Amino acid sequence: MEVLPDRNARYRDAQYWDERYTREESFEWFGDFSKFQHLLVQHVGTEESILMLGCGNSSLTWDMYQTGFSFITSVDFSSVCVETMAQRHPHHPGLSWLCMDVRRLAFPDGVFDVVVEKGTLDAMLVEETDPWNISYSGRKEVHQVLSETFHMVKASLSTLGLNYVFLSTSVTQWTSSRFSVCLFTVPTMLVDRECLS
Repeated sequence: MEVLPDRNARYRDAQYWDERYTREESFEWFGDFSKFQHLLVQHVGTEESILMLGCGNSSLTWDMYQTGFSFITSVDFSSVCVETMAQRHPHHPGLSWLCMDVRRLAFPDGVFDVVVEKGTLDAMLVEETDPWNISYSGRKEVHQVLSETFHMVKASLSTLGLNYVFLSTSVTQWTSSRFSVCLFTVPTMLVDRECLS
């Protein structure tokens, strides 16, 4: 089954994803849960409230839930995806699936402890011509997503000061290697980051 778009710009289009999710049962961008489990266990508590951005039809949310992460809200802008995932995993307290665009999240301030994204920011930047020199509009859009999520994260103090956990998996713009997972922390989330793998 062919699921690749005819042009990369379609990765930004909810209609493309709706069509794809009607034909595709599951797809794991950058690997399945086993590739990220050690990082999640190290940096995320099982009782923390997690926001999964651009969940897609990946099993990451479900695998995390089965491992003991109790409170996960998964959002995607494809209504087909959200309906399918909610039907696939019904009646699990602490697990929810919502249709929402990551650029316009509708949550109150301070409801999540952690934000996780796996390839969502890459999909938003598919029209960039140079992944190492993101355009002003591309940077502005990523900043918008990070700003949106920042307001929804609970303020917590750690030995390092204010802590905001945003785990981001990417193959392009954030890192100097082909693939890595980065942990962003406040207040320098767009400048300083710790690349975890």
